[in-house]
Amino acid sequence: MEEALRWLPGEARPETLAEPEGAPLPGERGQVLLVDDNADLRDYIARLLAPQHDVRVVPDGQAALEAVAEALPDLVITDVMMPRLDGFGLLRALRENPRTRELPVIMLSARAGEEARVQGLMAGADDYLVKPFSARELLAKVGAHLALARLRREALAREQAYSAELEARVAERAREVVQWR
Repeated sequence: MEEALRWLPGEARPETLAEPEGAPLPGERGQVLLVDDNADLRDYIARLLAPQHDVRVVPDGQAALEAVAEALPDLVITDVMMPRLDGFGLLRALRENPRTRELPVIMLSARAGEEARVQGLMAGADDYLVKPFSARELLAKVGAHLALARLRREALAREQAYSAELEARVAERAREVVQWR
């Protein structure tokens, strides 16, 4: 019942959700782009995420692509069925663009069942939630995907630094060989 009450627009209701473990430290707030044509659901999810993340909301996939072009988010949460550009079209466009290929995407859909979930995951989504979903589950998945994305970025930065160091060593060694000859 508490979950259903949170869906209602209007006065702020006291949230009874416990702060998830691994909540972001100050300055580590995730940048989340929320894409859904249902204004009530956008408002509900934005209210859920706002205490820990910076949330931008847009009404469809086309507006999402425009928002991503302006500022790259850390995570996209998208509905499947929307006007102009649906969630699968948005996902396809994000995966085709080298700049957004690795961007975590969580799909939301009223289509339940294994087949729908598998279709979303096979299309390239990082996760798939069936509506109605639990607020705790959404918060946990958002936190997990943001943490994984952060780890991937850190690992890539370490790999790039190591590669640059290795290239510098090889170049130095090549100069030494040339001087020796």
